[in-house]
Amino acid sequence: MQEATPNKPIVCPEAKQLLEAAGFVDVVEHVYPLPFCKDWLDARLRRERAAAEWYKVITNEENTAFDPVSMINGLTMGPLTRHLGWSRAQVDSLVASVLDVIKDENIHAFHVL
Repeated sequence: MQEATPNKPIVCPEAKQLLEAAGFVDVVEHVYPLPFCKDWLDARLRRERAAAEWYKVITNEENTAFDPVSMINGLTMGPLTRHLGWSRAQVDSLVASVLDVIKDENIHAFHVL
């Protein structure tokens, strides 16, 4: 996605430095790993477990009004087809693979907020 959206960065590793350069002081940066699966988390991490449960609900077609395939396709179809020349079938295959990883509780996948 970063390659497909070069002028719209997905991450901003230098956010703290940019804010300080703009005049903000005492900038504190917190990075929150939001896991896609709660089962591998320590029970003490209640907030992270709640986020993981939310991710699990929205990526499970049977338990939600959300359509995870459409949701992920909506984020990826345009950039990957327009800027990288992928076919719709290639994007659909990638989305299916992503959902397989997200749903696999043996893989400790997470999103960084």
